[in-house]
Amino acid sequence: MNKEIISKATRNAFREELTRFTLREIEGVFDTANLVPNESFVPLSGGQRRTLVEKYYANIDFSKPEDVRKTAIAFDEFIHKLRSPSFMGNVDDVNQRQSDDLVSRMQRDGFRFEDGNFISDTLRVQTLETPSIIALTEESIAEHVEKAQTKIANGDFAGAITNAYTLVEAFLKEILRQTQTPFKESEGDIKTLYNSVA
Repeated sequence: MNKEIISKATRNAFREELTRFTLREIEGVFDTANLVPNESFVPLSGGQRRTLVEKYYANIDFSKPEDVRKTAIAFDEFIHKLRSPSFMGNVDDVNQRQSDDLVSRMQRDGFRFEDGNFISDTLRVQTLETPSIIALTEESIAEHVEKAQTKIANGDFAGAITNAYTLVEAFLKEILRQTQTPFKESEGDIKTLYNSVA
């Protein structure tokens, strides 16, 4: 079994803080990362809010880089909400302490919090080494571009960049295949791929 990238303790801490928000707000946090709940999952934890969070968690493989990347985006959004000024124009002290604790927990799991985003070098490497699954057809390219545009419209710039990166990676690999140029299928660095093409 692969090691989980975000620990259970960290996930539980986020879950408990999320229960302070409404069901609609919880859905909004996960919707930001295009995550959906597993409606058939029945968690042991009680309460509507805990149950909702656990249903989202049930659809996430915390050892899979792509799933964890999406989860990190959702957690980014939640930290942003906690740190947003209240109606009086100030960040609530309790929310600030709780957000600091959550950031600290993510740091123990190997993430940095920079410019409002959780970043993991390990996650980046694992994600880039995953072979591209995009099929280079006119329809799939248009779909990929549309997804990127939707993410930009929703403010998910990291997700849009990932879509664009994956598309460029797939193009470069296809060129290398057609020209019979040797390369590693697991290579995810587009600069390396581009240099091979050049």
